[in-house]
Amino acid sequence: MGCVVHTFLVAFGVSALISASATGFLLLKIFGAGYLLWLAVDAIRHGSSLNVKAQGAVSTSVLKSFLLGVMVNLTNPKVVIFFITFLPQFIASGDPDARGKLLFFGLYFVALNIPLSIIAVLVAERLVGWLKARPQVLRRIDYTFAGVFALFALKIAFTEGK
Repeated sequence: MGCVVHTFLVAFGVSALISASATGFLLLKIFGAGYLLWLAVDAIRHGSSLNVKAQGAVSTSVLKSFLLGVMVNLTNPKVVIFFITFLPQFIASGDPDARGKLLFFGLYFVALNIPLSIIAVLVAERLVGWLKARPQVLRRIDYTFAGVFALFALKIAFTEGK
């Protein structure tokens, strides 16, 4: 869903404005890096939503997981940069139907990635059962997740605009 939003932002020129604006890009970087740091700290403080408690597994709603994924995607300036550099390379400058072609290519990109996402979800579903039986592995993953997201936050914070 985040890539659909990025497609529309590119087609209507908003992403180019954010990327070209030092202030806009800085705000996006700060928000994105802060959000990733919040996720990293949350993973250490509260652990994974897969933790098994005495009364059973704590589950996260599908809506919460969906919104979390969309927020990570929308606040990642690297995704903005990817979309404003990847999609336009297939369109000639001055093309009168550039907006339509940008929408087509962006939505086509999303459609191609849906099967890959479905496969990832199905693999993850099997992995969840294995992880629930091994809480010590799950906790190590929480710390790894926190470290990786903290590194991503630093990388985003130091990403230069064009």
